[in-house]
Amino acid sequence: FEQSSFAFVRTLNDVLVPGPICYVSKVDAFVTCNSNRAIDCYKYQVLAAARDQDPATARAADGRKGEKKKPARLPTDWSVNIGEHAVAIFVAKFSQSLGAGNVDVVVVGSHTLFCLNEAGDRGKGSRAAVRLQKRLNYDAAACVAYTRDPEDRAGANQNLIVATHGGHLLVYEGTPKLVWAARCPARHACGATAGGGAPGAGGSASAAGAAGAI
Repeated sequence: FEQSSFAFVRTLNDVLVPGPICYVSKVDAFVTCNSNRAIDCYKYQVLAAARDQDPATARAADGRKGEKKKPARLPTDWSVNIGEHAVAIFVAKFSQSLGAGNVDVVVVGSHTLFCLNEAGDRGKGSRAAVRLQKRLNYDAAACVAYTRDPEDRAGANQNLIVATHGGHLLVYEGTPKLVWAARCPARHACGATAGGGAPGAGGSASAAGAAGAI
């Protein structure tokens, strides 16, 4: 959709079950995880221009040929195989070596945390696309980024809060290094937010349990 108007619908490559998806404004692209456990990046303009995937165009072609045709595969801007399913995908400024004009595409896998280059590998190999990664010794349930310094309006330095299915909240900073952890009263922490909480409670973190308790 563009504003309130329908724009287009596209069938993404190798996606059997919907997963997390994120829009990266820096490169005007969508990033998602497919069923082959790879992270794919699709430029918005490429998606908009893929006329052979438009339902009306496909129906017209089927009517002329009298046979059904599978939608054409969409060209990806870049793709990185992470070897596990993604729990969350979002944009943050987390890596310590990040340039002023760059962002991280943070991918939280079931057991690994990845920070990917928003521009992908650009022909330099898959290693160039991965800025950093950390093995997680637990089942991640959700993740959120927050700005370390409330006065930093540009959000140049951010930490990550990871919620686990075991009921823990863990805070990481840029190397990534674990700097804080806590056990939630609820058995499962399935979501987390930072900086919310009660009025005047700056720096607080909130978590939601599987039963809906906050």
